[in-house]
Amino acid sequence: MHANDVTPETVRRLAGLRARNGKILSLYLDLDPHTHDTPRARSSAVSSLLSDARERVEGYTDADHQAKAGLREDLARLEDLLAPDALPGDGTHGLAVFVSGPDDLLEVLRLPRPVASQVVVDETPHVKPLTDFEEHGRWCVALVNRSLARFLVGPPDGLAEIGGFDDDTHGRHDQGGWSQARWERAVDEEAREHYQRVAAALALGVRRKRFDRLLLACPQDQRSSIEDVLPAEVRQRLAGHLTLDVSDVTPEEVRSAVRETMVEAAAHELEDRLARFTELRAQGALSAGGLDEVLAALVERRVETLLIHDTFSRPGLRDPDTGWLGIEGQRPPTEGRVERVEDITAYATGLAVEQSADVLTVTASEHHELEAEDGIAAILRFDR
Repeated sequence: MHANDVTPETVRRLAGLRARNGKILSLYLDLDPHTHDTPRARSSAVSSLLSDARERVEGYTDADHQAKAGLREDLARLEDLLAPDALPGDGTHGLAVFVSGPDDLLEVLRLPRPVASQVVVDETPHVKPLTDFEEHGRWCVALVNRSLARFLVGPPDGLAEIGGFDDDTHGRHDQGGWSQARWERAVDEEAREHYQRVAAALALGVRRKRFDRLLLACPQDQRSSIEDVLPAEVRQRLAGHLTLDVSDVTPEEVRSAVRETMVEAAAHELEDRLARFTELRAQGALSAGGLDEVLAALVERRVETLLIHDTFSRPGLRDPDTGWLGIEGQRPPTEGRVERVEDITAYATGLAVEQSADVLTVTASEHHELEAEDGIAAILRFDR
């Protein structure tokens, strides 16, 4: 199993943090097992990252003496935290670390896929890379037969079994006559009660926002009986079916079986969102295109989905105290300190995550719907 500590709640919480007493160091460490398969290679990756961090800290000009001292102390903490013998083992292909001693912040997230090593010093955590690990959403795989139910929940790379139950329905027997018919009716009734219990558990998961999409693994002759009792809120999240041995299949076998289905579903969702944006844009409603419009919608917290080219990079303005974002020539609605940034992308992404918007990265070479919008667009929750 690939380790994955990234959840929508964690990313949203980090995106909403603001340093009040110091600065925040955000570090991403690549631990790709294909290129960092020995202790020496991992140690070299850590040394290189920490060296880069020292350079960033010493060269960071937007910090007073006290903030600079805090950053140096944070670097010392990181040297212990990232010692080769302290790095997590199997299943971790990268790390994201956010630290600020003066603000009592230290968070380490294990990542299920390699990530580009980088260091960022700012008033806010640098969460843009984390959105790539949530693009496929959170899934539930329900393994169900007439008596057993098992549930695996999580993103594609971190699907984990969270529980289940066995209602131990009676098996059929081969006795003929009326008593057999009565027995079979009793068994069928017990199975229906079991399916209803499964449906109730899945509905609770939807209400608690534990998953966005559902895959159902069950014997084919039981599929319709199970789906008939699913509430509408669960049925509308049903993304497909699997044929697996419900009782004996391992979590790793489940992850292997669903991986392709999940990736295909994510691709279809992106296409659907792009098509929806194109339609809304043609209607002149619930859409924003271009950096100026998108930043205004983000500041007004109207964004439902942020669509952004993987090659997008533009300068902009921001107020680090209020989170306001804009372009050259604009001013925030309230008097504040405005600073220029070379690339507004990370701040736009962070503001989108903070307001629970979906962030979808669009491969510019494969999708051309955003070309007329200069590589950035949004689907809106409401118009002004």
